[in-house]
Amino acid sequence: MKKIKTVILDDRREALKFLGTELGKFQRIEIVKEFTDPRLALSYLMDRPSVQLLILDKEMPALDGMDLVQQLPVDICCVMVTGYTEFASTAYNTNIIDYLVKPVTFSRLAQMLRKVEDKLGLTMSIAAQEITSRYFTIKSNGQKTLVHYDELFYIKSGKDESTLYFVDERSLTVNERIGIFEEDLPKSDFKRVHNQYIINKSYARYIKDDILTIHCGQNTQKINIGPTYKQDVDLWFNDRMIG
Repeated sequence: MKKIKTVILDDRREALKFLGTELGKFQRIEIVKEFTDPRLALSYLMDRPSVQLLILDKEMPALDGMDLVQQLPVDICCVMVTGYTEFASTAYNTNIIDYLVKPVTFSRLAQMLRKVEDKLGLTMSIAAQEITSRYFTIKSNGQKTLVHYDELFYIKSGKDESTLYFVDERSLTVNERIGIFEEDLPKSDFKRVHNQYIINKSYARYIKDDILTIHCGQNTQKINIGPTYKQDVDLWFNDRMIG
């Protein structure tokens, strides 16, 4: 998967930290630099044609975010994050492809990312059948919930039910056995590692003593590898072994 080289800019460090954590949950995003000073960010971006995405605050000392965007090459996608709604119409008349109002949610960031992917033409590199199958729908208690693959952290089974855990720490319990998900989810993205667990392979980090650690943002889980699945999991981890 081609990564989107991303710079984030906010004069408040706590906001910068929040954005970095949330954006780090998306496997498509590669954060190459973070700035609190807009002048330094502008200088960096003018010399780095490889940067594809800038996510920035609007109101900053020394240089307003809108003014900064107007000085950038048009091939850099810009997304504005701000606590003010009144600048949205002005923003869309510039090189800004999305306008996020604080507080920003994970689902809103996911929506933004899909706009960026479309703008950069990255979805065109995925086979047509993959584009239409990057999500599935769960029906539970009369409600239909759209589940995007990148948002799904892992699945744990219970008695005649399964709980889906998401990277933003939401969860959803449905009256379906875990085998249903194993059959329907793509093998390229998900792995059954135990009778009780299916994990999103993108968030797997390491194995030690038959315990698999998965990690996303501030969320880390340790999952026992079932004896039935040990050989298959080892083959998966050893596929591109170095050293």
